[in-house]
Amino acid sequence: MIEIIANVIINIIGALLTLICEITDLVFSCLKGPLWRRLLISLLVFLVMLGGLCWRWGR
Repeated sequence: MIEIIANVIINIIGALLTLICEITDLVFSCLKGPLWRRLLISLLVFLVMLGGLCWRWGR
């Protein structure tokens, strides 16, 4: 049960980070090179995964 709740929370965080990434993409439209966007998305995905792993280890 706790893992289901944790997965829902992680999915919500992932959706919020995707929204933040889209907003950042609009704000930095002048810097909208594919490398910049890929690095930003990779960093956000890495942070979400790292947060999920830390939460699981912390229980």
